[in-house]
Amino acid sequence: SNNNQANPTSSTNNQENITANSTRKRRASLSDIKLESDIDNLTIRQIKEILTSNFVEYKGCCERTELVEKLRRLYRSDKENKRIEQELNNKTS
Repeated sequence: SNNNQANPTSSTNNQENITANSTRKRRASLSDIKLESDIDNLTIRQIKEILTSNFVEYKGCCERTELVEKLRRLYRSDKENKRIEQELNNKTS
């Protein structure tokens, strides 16, 4: 029964390694967020990657809630900018 206990642990470790490797290859991006509620499912690392790639300063943010709020603001302003851009494009064409 000792062998059975060791196996789930090693498969869990493998799964974690695979996940870690795949996240390292591809950074999380603002365009990955389709709905604002998607933000709640992101890891802190993913949130920080998105904030960093969009030049949002988060130093001094210790709480996950603070990081989530910053990302929500970024998401909303990005969505609003796209809406305005679409509106302007519609007027010119």
